[in-house]
Amino acid sequence: MVQSEQGVALVIAGVPGLKDAILSEATGETIRRFNELPLSRIFPNTRGAAAINAVLRQLKPYQ
Repeated sequence: MVQSEQGVALVIAGVPGLKDAILSEATGETIRRFNELPLSRIFPNTRGAAAINAVLRQLKPYQ
């Protein structure tokens, strides 16, 4: 989970059943609060991977 002054970004990767679990929540509260932005795969040793690595390295740990 990444939090900034504007909001929170939740990145879910590698957990295929998690989206189905969120969608099947009885209240629908979780999916109602978030906008889904599907991303394409990011492969190791690519420019995309390097860009994401650079951004994540700039983040400060939650305290």
